[in-house]
Amino acid sequence: MTELYLNGEYLAIEAGKVSVEDRGFQFGDGGYEVVRVYRGEPFRLKEHLERLRRTLAGIDLAMPEPAGGIESICRRVLGGLQDATIYLQVSRGAAPRTHGWSDDLQPTIVAYARACSAPAPESAFTLITVPDDRWGRCHLKTTCLLANVLAKQTAKKSGADEALFVRDGRIVTEGGSSNAFLVRDGAIVTHPATNLILDGI
Repeated sequence: MTELYLNGEYLAIEAGKVSVEDRGFQFGDGGYEVVRVYRGEPFRLKEHLERLRRTLAGIDLAMPEPAGGIESICRRVLGGLQDATIYLQVSRGAAPRTHGWSDDLQPTIVAYARACSAPAPESAFTLITVPDDRWGRCHLKTTCLLANVLAKQTAKKSGADEALFVRDGRIVTEGGSSNAFLVRDGAIVTHPATNLILDGI
């Protein structure tokens, strides 16, 4: 059984319910992290939580401090899985729908883990390029992922593995769900860690 953490409770993932007026659902008003787990150990969990803290600060939302701490929540929902991903999301919480918000909202915190395996090494990885017309705060790992979702779907329909975002017709920023690196003259090159990309961990 996959165990879910939801606002202070641990329950079966099928039993999890979030309000239809949750701002994460209606506005994408929240942040998230996906943490890879190898041999039962979350990879750089503290760095992921620090990036989540920066994301939430960037949207004027304080990092919640639930009982036991978020790190212990992440470890508990693993439930003994050895190769997995942990999904952790914090939204601003539920309130009657209006664009502005009240400062007394209680954030919605969700965490769960899913088993996964590393992809087999491939001799070739196919790519397409798409215009990078996303907003100017790509360094924040928010739940507003529609541009990335559309890019990945375009790649899928084209028979490609990934879509590379290209800004101004010439600058590769990142992939739809990946960082982009290339080797040039023996050196690894990637886009600078600016507001135009989500810097990886």
